[in-house]
Amino acid sequence: MEDDLSLLNDFKPGVLYLLFPDQKRIEFSSENVCAFAKEYLDSPEHVPDSVRGALDFQRCLVCPQAHQEGYCHALYPYLTIFDEVDKYSSHQQVQVFYLDPVSDCLSVKKTSLQAALQYVSILSVINYCEFGRKYQDYFYMVTPLMKTADIALRVYLNTFWLFGGNKERTMKQLKMFADVLDVTIDCQIKRLRLISKNDAIVNAFILTHVLTEALRGNIDEELKHSFGLHKATKGEA
Repeated sequence: MEDDLSLLNDFKPGVLYLLFPDQKRIEFSSENVCAFAKEYLDSPEHVPDSVRGALDFQRCLVCPQAHQEGYCHALYPYLTIFDEVDKYSSHQQVQVFYLDPVSDCLSVKKTSLQAALQYVSILSVINYCEFGRKYQDYFYMVTPLMKTADIALRVYLNTFWLFGGNKERTMKQLKMFADVLDVTIDCQIKRLRLISKNDAIVNAFILTHVLTEALRGNIDEELKHSFGLHKATKGEA
């Protein structure tokens, strides 16, 4: 029991962790991610000048920092795991940990590396993408380990509250938000293809489009369905 409690103390709030069967552990803390990414991106061995100057490698036109020098920050988390993705099969089982800074609860999942990469893509969107960071209030209480449909519901509820319960303004804003998010995702996919030959990484980010599709869907009906299931478990009519 003491060993288990000691393990729990190793996790920092708001940080995603991947643990491989050989005990290799990757910590996606902002310090680790940024330090590794800058070293990687500044290396001509990893990013030759032909890639660095490519149009698809530049920041998105919708990025708040579009006209500033520097690299797309949304790339950073993926660079942290590049080496491991090449070493292990996409079906390799890994453990994923995330200590929610809001609830102070530790989420633990055992899944494939391919599925874990999807959590990294969500982390990229909500914590590193400059457009995503601009709308951090929309992602309040969202964690990388949540199901995509649950993320969409949480974003909807947050936006609904931020717009004072005005459904029409909420839906209009979410459509704009999803449209621009699609642009950033497409740009990110092109960037990743320039520096990675591993389809697992690119495919994981492609699946992020599922979130934008959900944000454009009939979220009201999804909420009704969720509450209906909730009431059913309580035996209510």
